[in-house]
Amino acid sequence: MNIMIVEDSPTVYERLLAMLQDIAGFRLVAYADDAFDALDKWDKLTGSADHPDAVILDIKLVAGNGVGVLNYIKSRTPRTMVIMLTNHATEQYRKLCGNADYFFDKNTEFMRVPEVLRQAFAQSGRTVEGTRP
Repeated sequence: MNIMIVEDSPTVYERLLAMLQDIAGFRLVAYADDAFDALDKWDKLTGSADHPDAVILDIKLVAGNGVGVLNYIKSRTPRTMVIMLTNHATEQYRKLCGNADYFFDKNTEFMRVPEVLRQAFAQSGRTVEGTRP
């Protein structure tokens, strides 16, 4: 499973990376810490073998915001899984991120990220190498 992480906190990024290392078939194909870099990397990966199957995306970024990145991704590839992470899990933000596949509060639900990625990978029918059986 090809994964892209968009997160501006080095600490959160490192925690995510450590959690994801245990997922069979996990492959980090891109990392960005702002919206502009994320969109640039997304466009470069589109149509390639490294195109992300899932994006882990922070709402608030140093430059730009994750909501815009979410909308951009979903408008082009609606089947790409997007997991939104935030410290601001208000109803307003949940509504803004309505087309995200998951919306997790970093304080209380952060540890669910590997669980949903494992589940998605298992349901995809791909082997660890990422090829169809």
